Amino acid sequence: MKQNKGVSDLRDDAVKAGLGVPGADNAQQVVVPIRDDMPLEQSPEELRRSEFRSALEDPKRKISAMLANEAPPQEYLIDQILPAGEPTFLVGTGGSGKSLMALTAAAHVATGQNFARWKIPTPRRVLVVNFEDTVEQVWRRMRNIVCTMAKVDSVEKMSNTAEPSKWRCNLMSNFEVLSLRHLGFSLDDNVLHDEIARFAAESRGFDWVVLDPLAHIVPAGVDVNLQAGATEVHRHIGRMVRELGAAVTVVHHASKAGASTRQGEDRGALAASGSHLLTDLSRNVWRVAPYSGKDIRAAGLDPAEKYSGLTIPKNNFGETVFDPEYFRKAAGGAPDWTPTESRPGRSDADRILDALGGAELTSTAWDKAAQDELGVGRRPVAKLREELLSNGKIERFRDPDHASAGAPAWLYRRVTEA
Repeated sequence: MKQNKGVSDLRDDAVKAGLGVPGADNAQQVVVPIRDDMPLEQSPEELRRSEFRSALEDPKRKISAMLANEAPPQEYLIDQILPAGEPTFLVGTGGSGKSLMALTAAAHVATGQNFARWKIPTPRRVLVVNFEDTVEQVWRRMRNIVCTMAKVDSVEKMSNTAEPSKWRCNLMSNFEVLSLRHLGFSLDDNVLHDEIARFAAESRGFDWVVLDPLAHIVPAGVDVNLQAGATEVHRHIGRMVRELGAAVTVVHHASKAGASTRQGEDRGALAASGSHLLTDLSRNVWRVAPYSGKDIRAAGLDPAEKYSGLTIPKNNFGETVFDPEYFRKAAGGAPDWTPTESRPGRSDADRILDALGGAELTSTAWDKAAQDELGVGRRPVAKLREELLSNGKIERFRDPDHASAGAPAWLYRRVTEA
């Protein structure tokens, strides 16, 4: 945050420059302009104290106010998955489509067009700051994305229409891209924070800022694999959220599915690792991952094509999404969304039944297999097991090899249709 110099600082600068100070023995003809209305500079400690006292003065924090009024509803830039004014991490392995996903989501938010299965309540102002790609690289990707959104194979065809569509006008009005490749900025750089804030003030503000990727702006000496380093990264992101009054999404390279930065630890296919500490501290996480032929066939898609899927494994503001929203990585990188609701056999129940086949399993083994398939905890799959049992999709019977008079053991298996 930029701070004005106080009177004493200006006097010190004058002395160092050899200009003298009016009224002093060494005064010269050159006078440093000092105004009475200049605010004295606050030290970091004074600034934090002021912010603490401002929080104390907030009338909304009073229990009486909370009981007397309904809490304001959560505001979203993308319904349920992108809360306004909050930080989000978008993670994925190399080549999974993280940057493409970020650009596509940003274009949809800017235009107001729904993003896959999720609604965009209203068009918003978006800034994408790229620290890895050149403007030309982003340029090519954006043309492909816009063509896909317009359902044409070239921008020229879209431009031949008599009048630009409303969503195209929104895109041109609301979408900004900035390339800062190889310029040496980092998250703790006051210049980066100040200049983005200045640009926002001169550009009608931004509702969503995307920083891509984190690896290029980690402060010097900070290790994101350590608690202190991950906490510092979150602190700088939180600072940008406060200064801009905007949602801030950071694109981050994650280790391969299930891998962890902790030696010998496997966190499962849906774990957002690399560094997992960053996502553990985050309240909202998007994950992009490539999907194999088996998953693609189960989704009713063409296994010859390349697909990535978007899940929301952690969300303190809306819905968590474990059933991927697939997109085809078409020529030129344009994303071709395949809405989940139009795909056959993608309910959690069907996924579990297909995965288990005709196996006969104990409740513990059944729950473990279902957890591995869905990537969720024990309680959801235990509840789903009881629902399938009551609906006649699976059946329960005594295990003859392990049953005892006092505590009969049970096995579960899929009910096959005659």
